[in-house]
Amino acid sequence: MTVGGFDRGGVGPRIAAALGANIAGRVLAIGIQIATPALFLWCWSVELYGEWLVLTALPAALAASDLGFCAAASNDLTIRAAKGDAAGAVAVFQSGLGLVLTASALVTVLVVGVVAGCDVSAMLGLNSIGASEVRVILVVLTLQIALGLPGELLLGGFRGANRFAEGLVIANALTVLDIVGTVGALFCVGTPLAVAIAALAAQGVRLGIMAVLMRRRLGWPGVLRPRFSLADYRRLLPPALGFASVPLARAAGNQGMVILLGLLADPVLVVAFTTSRTAVRLVSTVAGLVVNSISSELSVAWAGEGRALLRALLIGAGQVTLWSGLAAALLLVFGRDVLARLWLHGAVVLPLALLLPLIAAELANALGRVAFIVIAAANRHARTAFGTCLLSFGGLGLAALLIPGAGAVGAGLAVASAEAAILVLTLRTAGRLAGIPPGFLLTRLLVPPFWGVRLPS
Repeated sequence: MTVGGFDRGGVGPRIAAALGANIAGRVLAIGIQIATPALFLWCWSVELYGEWLVLTALPAALAASDLGFCAAASNDLTIRAAKGDAAGAVAVFQSGLGLVLTASALVTVLVVGVVAGCDVSAMLGLNSIGASEVRVILVVLTLQIALGLPGELLLGGFRGANRFAEGLVIANALTVLDIVGTVGALFCVGTPLAVAIAALAAQGVRLGIMAVLMRRRLGWPGVLRPRFSLADYRRLLPPALGFASVPLARAAGNQGMVILLGLLADPVLVVAFTTSRTAVRLVSTVAGLVVNSISSELSVAWAGEGRALLRALLIGAGQVTLWSGLAAALLLVFGRDVLARLWLHGAVVLPLALLLPLIAAELANALGRVAFIVIAAANRHARTAFGTCLLSFGGLGLAALLIPGAGAVGAGLAVASAEAAILVLTLRTAGRLAGIPPGFLLTRLLVPPFWGVRLPS
């Protein structure tokens, strides 16, 4: 049944619908991840593609510029809606919208000023792309990231209304628009600047369509009117900063590692590292589906003191994540040569010495994401998130020591070490909050998926 725009149907149907939408979105994302390197290497040289990856890594780190308020507001409005406070949930959404629009504008102005005053091309040692073009590309990509921040909050509105599956279906359809624009620019024009402009245009269209559909489908009067509430900002600040540190940690492990390899090694190693990391994403595919599908239900469980549901979801999701990840890892290890020939046209290999530490890192990351979402669903994740951020930067420091001697393999070992430490932190915290002793939790994760795990009605 729907009350004030918030769906109060059963837990099972909502999880099933969200899982189906997530599977479709994941299949689409995997297709894009697989096709993107092949398409770019078809049109560009390895050196040019390596420099493009370095450039796109810089503005991608700005995804944290909303300071985590999008995620914190989404959880808060979901909890309020579950308690029957629909008006309060809408007010929280409006406060988040006002903040994220302001943050997007400020960050864009800041980046434009920095790029105008620095020779970024010389700093990064770029040769295939001209210095003036590098500046324009960075500004365009920054605008694209800025437009994407309100889009995340709009999807959070669907999640808070317990219509997350519907929001995902819309987002998946718009993702197709994004990739069509990018690939069209790549093949029709072929320059890095044209690709960046196409991505920006697609992001703008995506934001407009999502906003219109949200207002019409959810029927929230005045929902897209920004609101500024210091009381909301003060209350959401601790969990928001915790969420802000998560993309910062990801930037350290992903974009930061790419930039470090570009500085300490060369663009060819950057391509080898990024393609290998793309391949091992298969290990955490199920984890991403599970986490996105249960996040709303976890917030609802926290609102209703449903600890039994929390424990069941934590154990069941962990089991599925671990066992599916191990199966995918075996497939990658034995099929890496065939994958490299079919996927990368033989231009780049997938060495076992690099794949193994990256697979271990991805397994740890997958389990850590399951544990973290249990903590974050109640906005109780600030300390865990800050610890995760520190450990990620520690991995970046370790990589700086290993890359000069071991190259991309050294970067892989650093990533694996950081992810293992993060997993220990998140599992202990999630187990404590859900009322599961650490030893018992680890024992249950080793059991095949869903044996003995039942979801409370």
